[in-house]
Amino acid sequence: MRNDNEDLKQENRRAPIDGNRRRFVRHAGAATLGAAAVTTGVGGLLAPRRARSQGKTIRFWTWLDPNDSNPRAQVQTRLVNQFMESTGIEVKTELVDWRTLSQQLMRAVAAGEGPDVTRVYSAWLPEHVAAGNLLPLDPLMGAWSTEEREDIGPPLPTFDGNAMAMYIENRLYLMYYREDFLKEAGLSVPTTLEATAAAAAAIRNDRRSGLIWPASTRSSDTFSYAAPMIWSLGGNIVNEDKSAAFNDEGGVAFYSWLNDLVKTHKAMPASLISADEEVLQQAVNSGTCGLAFMGSNRVASTRAKLAVDDSSVLGTHPAPSADGSPPPVPVAGWCLGITPNSQNREEAFALIDALTNTEAQVMNAKEAGEMPVRKSALNDPWFSSPDAADMRGWIEYVAENGRDDASQKLVKSRELNRLINTATQEIILQDRPVQEALDDAASQWNAIKA
Repeated sequence: MRNDNEDLKQENRRAPIDGNRRRFVRHAGAATLGAAAVTTGVGGLLAPRRARSQGKTIRFWTWLDPNDSNPRAQVQTRLVNQFMESTGIEVKTELVDWRTLSQQLMRAVAAGEGPDVTRVYSAWLPEHVAAGNLLPLDPLMGAWSTEEREDIGPPLPTFDGNAMAMYIENRLYLMYYREDFLKEAGLSVPTTLEATAAAAAAIRNDRRSGLIWPASTRSSDTFSYAAPMIWSLGGNIVNEDKSAAFNDEGGVAFYSWLNDLVKTHKAMPASLISADEEVLQQAVNSGTCGLAFMGSNRVASTRAKLAVDDSSVLGTHPAPSADGSPPPVPVAGWCLGITPNSQNREEAFALIDALTNTEAQVMNAKEAGEMPVRKSALNDPWFSSPDAADMRGWIEYVAENGRDDASQKLVKSRELNRLINTATQEIILQDRPVQEALDDAASQWNAIKA
């Protein structure tokens, strides 16, 4: 099912890891990378029922196009093909733009036309669980041992004691930087907010923006990109009771920094504040953006499409902070779930297992650059190789600095994102005072918070 576009319109105080040419600066302590060997989930769940399952068709919603050269898409396609060959189950892959997947899933399930298996972002899970759009997986996990359950990390997304989805990848939000642009300006990778604004201004020219902040009201969760920086300033996105906190001192300081980045430092054209994540991605690919905030899940595909011969010029680093120390990061990632419209639930769960078992997670890490969600995957020798230096850094960073936060558990997270991004655009494009714009957004959020 292809989306029809509805709803769219000078410091570096740490050393490189292992001399790796694509550097991610690690700050974590002695996080454990290894885990005891664990069998690979329930890939054999349907073995006794193979004859009964052969010829059945399950529908799978994803935005990763089998015809795309994107490494993530290629790995997914290979895993799906292997599943079909080994089980005799036909998988109908239906493409849905990730930016409208959540809305389309709402409509499809309500109409009785939801897929068997769907990708769903972790921040959207509360909304879909509340709407009854996902089935508990526990009844399908009866064959799992305690060891297999404990092999999952981060833990299964659970609501009222029921596992409602399975992570297919884990990620952290990073600052992407072009090392060649910084070198031309005589700069190191910035680690403070102040140095980041100055660096973005220094590398901006007529052909590129120093930095792009994607505050489109269509974006999914821009506030998650902002969270590490707001946390470093002593603020928060929401309080534990889900009431607004982004208009408190820390949030005001961050959005004032963003306002100054555009208007004082001239590091970004004001018009780009309405860009979404895909516009940002294209700008990074083409070299028309020097600094950007995106998830670790995009690193491999971005390097594969970078408009230069040497992809090592694209580096990653933790988000900058108030004082240059490593900020906390949200725990997040794409998940797989089964909708209540599914008539082939055992087969659907078998597909989820095939996409998330240990072998699949190793393949996703090696080839697609996605952080694994099976601890046993880390036993693969690749994770000790120089090629895995970036990922080792990410895994250790999340282990040390991952934060399970209330902002990732909101039923109306997309509405919160719309309100914050509307306020951001008003600040940048209409010169509305930062405190006033954020207070207005906070008042609207508190009236509907969930």
